[in-house]
Amino acid sequence: MTPEQFKQKRKELNLTQRQLAQELGLSEKNGDRYIRGIESGDREASGLLLRCLELLEFHNTYYKIKQDIQERYDANKN
Repeated sequence: MTPEQFKQKRKELNLTQRQLAQELGLSEKNGDRYIRGIESGDREASGLLLRCLELLEFHNTYYKIKQDIQERYDANKN
């Protein structure tokens, strides 16, 4: 994954670098610095970190779909 793709995924999740670091369980002290390094191309994301990002994307998509279904159900109930 390129630095630009990584940054785009973060933006699609609507997270700041610090928020993404927290969601991925990176250290509070240096987590956002690590994300900045990946996005600037100075660091390479580990396979595990990329997998965690994929799971976070999946979780967000699942939550949005679940929320949409609930809203449709509620609208049809009335």
